[in-house]
Amino acid sequence: MVAVVALAAAACGSTTASTTAPPGVVNAIGAENQYANVLGQIGGRYVHVSSILNNPNTDPHTFESSPNVAAEVSAAQLIVQNGVGTTAS
Repeated sequence: MVAVVALAAAACGSTTASTTAPPGVVNAIGAENQYANVLGQIGGRYVHVSSILNNPNTDPHTFESSPNVAAEVSAAQLIVQNGVGTTAS
């Protein structure tokens, strides 16, 4: 499975959604728009989904985080990201 599900907030990104979800709704972030799309399809009305990288033409290697992105990621209850090539340091 290419996507790694993390229940802790740790990453960077940019998104257009607010950082809070209504009561009973999981606040979720997909690293890329494709992951956010799948999260929304699976979770439906039970998830508030946003994505870190929204433009499919953006090179993820050139991404730079911002304080707004950090706040949104820290408020997420569920984060889905690509874990291929990730190493612990």
